[in-house]
Amino acid sequence: MTADYLPDVAAAGTAPPPPAAAQQTPPDGANAQAPARARTREARLATAQAAARQVLTGASAWESAPPSLAVIWAHHSASARYYSAALVRYPRYAFGGAHIGVAALAYLLVLATDSAWKILGLAAVLALLVWLL
Repeated sequence: MTADYLPDVAAAGTAPPPPAAAQQTPPDGANAQAPARARTREARLATAQAAARQVLTGASAWESAPPSLAVIWAHHSASARYYSAALVRYPRYAFGGAHIGVAALAYLLVLATDSAWKILGLAAVLALLVWLL
């Protein structure tokens, strides 16, 4: 600030008073946690309503499609990025990679054994591999 803007403050050698906006507190208190709790409660209520709607309409986990490998990896990556410490983050990535490997094998097993003809074909391929090795 210049002396011509506040001549009496410059002459007295004291600091100017803080702006009015800095003196006000937030309307919901010092840490404003009430709206965050309300949003969380609304989100939980919306999730419960969606689950109830699916149950009442006959939707089931048995008939729904499993998550894709990309969705599984996205969940693991988001979980790993939550942590900032490398000691926790990189083992979380490793666990996600192991889960992707197990899920890929399980998906291949389900794909290969969803009909009797595929089971016979898989048995023939495995017998051929054992015979050749």
